[in-house]
Amino acid sequence: MELNVYRLPIQTKTLVEKEADDFKWAKDTIKAWIQVADFNHKDYDEMDRLLLAVEGKIFEEDYKQLLNPFNTDNPQFKKFPAKLKSFPLIMPVIQSFLGETLNRFKIEQVVAVNADVDNELKTRINLEIEVYYKQKMINSMNALGIDTGVDSKEIDIKSIVDDIVETFDDKLSIQGQEILDYIYYNLDLDDVWQEAAYYWYVLGRVCTYKYVKDDEVYMECKDPRDVWFANNNVTYNENSDAVVCKLRVTKTQLISKHYNTIKNDESILKRIEDLDNADALREFNAIVFNDGETFIHKSREEDDSNYLIGYHVQWKAFQLEGELTHYDIEGQIINTVVDESYKFDKTKGDININWYWTEETWEGEMFGDMFFDVRPALIQRNQINNRSSSKLGYNGRRVLSKTSGISSIAKTGYPFQMLANTLYYQLETTINKNKDKILLMPLGLIPDKPGWSIDKFMYMATSLSFAFFDETKDNANAVISAIKAIDMGLGQYIKDMYDLINAVKQEFWDAIGMNRQRFGDVNSSDGKGVNEQALFRSALISAELFRQIDKFKEKDANGLIDCAKVAYINGKKGTYVTSDGLHKTIEVTGEEICWTEYGIFSKNNFKEDDKKNTLKSMGLTMLQNESDISTFIDVLDNDNFSKIKRIVKKADKAKRAFIAQQEAAKQEAEQTKLANEAKAVSDKLELEKYKADRNYDAVVDAATIAAGLQVENAAIENEMSKEELALRREEIAAGREDLKAKVQMNRENNASKEKIAASKPKPTSKK
Repeated sequence: MELNVYRLPIQTKTLVEKEADDFKWAKDTIKAWIQVADFNHKDYDEMDRLLLAVEGKIFEEDYKQLLNPFNTDNPQFKKFPAKLKSFPLIMPVIQSFLGETLNRFKIEQVVAVNADVDNELKTRINLEIEVYYKQKMINSMNALGIDTGVDSKEIDIKSIVDDIVETFDDKLSIQGQEILDYIYYNLDLDDVWQEAAYYWYVLGRVCTYKYVKDDEVYMECKDPRDVWFANNNVTYNENSDAVVCKLRVTKTQLISKHYNTIKNDESILKRIEDLDNADALREFNAIVFNDGETFIHKSREEDDSNYLIGYHVQWKAFQLEGELTHYDIEGQIINTVVDESYKFDKTKGDININWYWTEETWEGEMFGDMFFDVRPALIQRNQINNRSSSKLGYNGRRVLSKTSGISSIAKTGYPFQMLANTLYYQLETTINKNKDKILLMPLGLIPDKPGWSIDKFMYMATSLSFAFFDETKDNANAVISAIKAIDMGLGQYIKDMYDLINAVKQEFWDAIGMNRQRFGDVNSSDGKGVNEQALFRSALISAELFRQIDKFKEKDANGLIDCAKVAYINGKKGTYVTSDGLHKTIEVTGEEICWTEYGIFSKNNFKEDDKKNTLKSMGLTMLQNESDISTFIDVLDNDNFSKIKRIVKKADKAKRAFIAQQEAAKQEAEQTKLANEAKAVSDKLELEKYKADRNYDAVVDAATIAAGLQVENAAIENEMSKEELALRREEIAAGREDLKAKVQMNRENNASKEKIAASKPKPTSKK
């Protein structure tokens, strides 16, 4: 047999060499990687069996001793009174785990690794301090009577600074989180992750593919049976050297996908029409590496579907990059990374350039002898701090296994599934053999009369529960004595068999950390403590399985952000719906997203879920303690504990502010009450003073009148002349009238004061 041999080309070539002869270097590399991809490995056959077994497929070769215990070739001796069926053992558990996955937290949190967070925080604090001192100066000028045109007010600068430090978030991190949330919403990634979780629980493997098309980010869940990674000793397959993904497309789909290429070359369309559904691997079956070692693989069977079979290949090559040392426009010496097309020029300020090889991801598709999109990958996921390390667009992970074989819930359960199927088959056979009591009836009792037969006799006995026999026969009495009843009832055996099936199911559950409480089967006699402890112990067993896929989702989220840097190079504006049902708008500029290095980290979902459940259990207590019910609703509506923490902190801060406001109002009321009481005392003293002044005026008037009488009497006693006495009397009368006028005026004045004092409102305390 003549072998088609391909040598894996050297990957350290310049771009000119890579593009020579219509990308011959890349096409040869694609052929080589397709050939080395071992889709015939036993793991792929085992994955087929596991997926089919979970869905109820029976592989009769696994049950030879049950279906053909005598090892006979005669089909007549294989007809037992039952049919082998698949007992629903693994699928309900898989569905339960999928339900738990759907209700778990979205725990990916974005941070901007290279954002200048500290400086921005200091800038915001400095601005608030500047505003504080400006207002303080205004307050001082207003106190001196200088018209500043601005009202005086007090600023609690300590509270403001504390609030900034407590609530400050890097705007780039917030922007990155919004980008990730938008991608999750736009792509319905919950559905993608549920499909990935199904493969994870059944096959112990998961694979995704991220790419950019029409300025949008896309991600697909790939069937692990269609993907092969090189260097499977890495934890995450995006770090592998190469990936080969098997494609199944119709001719229409192939033409539509590569229409931009086909429309410029009608010959390609003709070649597509001539393609059949042959597997490209059949065209060559050997590969020679640079060291001369040859690997030969067996041919795969021809695919009998109606699809065209092709392959998408991504691999890591190397490109030349230069570290250029030169003067910038300000005369400072700086370093810049340049590609291999850069021409060193001292006249432009170039000082030195060092060339080195860095990783570059290439890709291409192959259908038969046709190639499409052979090029450097659009998404070059090189790290800023390590340009020599890149990542593939495909990512995958397998459940940690020392033997690199398949390890999954379905594989653990398959032996139990076989045993349950066997017992279920035996149970059905036993049920069919169960005849209760059998009556041995001699044939001689069947009437030998016209119209009677064995069939009629059995029908009468079965349907009417009585039968007729010919008592006129000579041997009738002897035959009757031969009637016997045999108990063929297998009820107890059937019950024992059913209990045995349940015991097998329980053994399977114990092996994977499932129990009836976790499955939703709770007895009222268990008690709250027993159920909670059972759920906790069950979750501990499967926590590692969840942790591994959570870390995989973290890596994929980083990949989605890297894709967004390319897709949104010209900026992005869109709307999405948050987990709490709010409509949000995302608007970013290309410059912001391209120059930001994002990092995405996930927390321990088991611990996050436990914290949320604890918070939920405190809900009634929170409401009884007069907590805001809207805050509690927001807590229940969020699936991210960090967001929940911010909600609770915000509510707690608002509550503290409300309590402080109430205390201030209470103090103000107390001060108003004291002021009113002091004013009431002052008004009372003023009223008493008015009364004292009136009494004093009355005493003065009386004294004045008395003094006038004394003067008049004294004049009489001294025997004044009539003229002098008359004159004196006139003076006394005038003085008396003047005193009367003063007394009247004083009385009216005192009466007015008393009326005003009495008409003033009584002081009241402010509540």
